[in-house]
Amino acid sequence: MLSGSTRHIGFTGNTVMAFSKQSFFVVVLSIFFLLVKSEWTTVRPLGDLEYKFDSITRTMEKMPEGGGMAWYSILMQAPNTASPINTDDRLTWRKVAEGPGQGISRFEAKLNNSLAREGYRLPKIWLSAGSDEFSFQMTERSPQGSQTKFKGNSCKFGVQQRPESGGRVSFKILLKNCDSVPYFYPSLQKDGQPWMGYLDYYTQTEEMTSDLDNIKFRTCSIDKAAIQNEGLTLKLDFIFSLYGEKFGEELLVGFMYRYNIIQI
Repeated sequence: MLSGSTRHIGFTGNTVMAFSKQSFFVVVLSIFFLLVKSEWTTVRPLGDLEYKFDSITRTMEKMPEGGGMAWYSILMQAPNTASPINTDDRLTWRKVAEGPGQGISRFEAKLNNSLAREGYRLPKIWLSAGSDEFSFQMTERSPQGSQTKFKGNSCKFGVQQRPESGGRVSFKILLKNCDSVPYFYPSLQKDGQPWMGYLDYYTQTEEMTSDLDNIKFRTCSIDKAAIQNEGLTLKLDFIFSLYGEKFGEELLVGFMYRYNIIQI
């Protein structure tokens, strides 16, 4: 018959309390590091768009036989380095004053357009200041000769990023005081050619609105490691646009803004 002895390990109240305290701190620290790891960090603080309109005026000269000419003068704020990226010879662009803020100047754009051509259309004006693009369109159909109120001037936007984890990186775009829908625009390429399978590497959520501060936001997740392993390149932009409710009521039809978030 086998014989043996059993050793009993006893825990005093102090021992249990010591283990309980240690376990508590381990749990607290684990939660803390988890929260820190999942926190959103600011890439671009929620703030005003650098592009704002001061005024748009139009002068028209109609010919007795029909057709005519139209001259548009646009005064606006834009980044110091902003310049047109389209080469329409009817457009001129010049800086007229420094300010009102750091890195911002006032510019004047002049657009001369012939109304004599059948089926003519006013050219869209495209501006760029490095990592962003801003385009806007006027119309000849508005009965107004000038416009000084622009609801797009109140738009604020921001970008946040979550720390990279498991080869994936996440972004959040924010939009406030703006009657528009924010969305991401991914452009995936391989060997310089468009790659249509971006859904294998990229997902984004539907637009949501915070009840606390009425901020619209949307998030996306990118499989950065898989993109790099496949030899692909990704350009991710944040885009929103704002257009008038009734076409032709105002001189400004609307604008679109594109902000580059990341290039992989």
